[in-house]
Amino acid sequence: MTDPTQKTIELRGGPLHGKRITINSAHTQTTQPVNSADKFSAWVIYRPTQEQCADGTEVWAEYLESHWGDTGLTDL
Repeated sequence: MTDPTQKTIELRGGPLHGKRITINSAHTQTTQPVNSADKFSAWVIYRPTQEQCADGTEVWAEYLESHWGDTGLTDL
């Protein structure tokens, strides 16, 4: 029997690409350590996409927040 409060997702992009993890079904993002054995290692944020694996597993992609605004050309 499966737990409806949990789901398995596959991570895409970044250092954890291809890894499958189980998370709470209500979560809209997950933050994962790059190296779970090192509590001081970097962390990566993943968010859901519209993609699914062939077996129906949700695909979540690495999220990179940009602090840069629109960097297009403009008149000075």
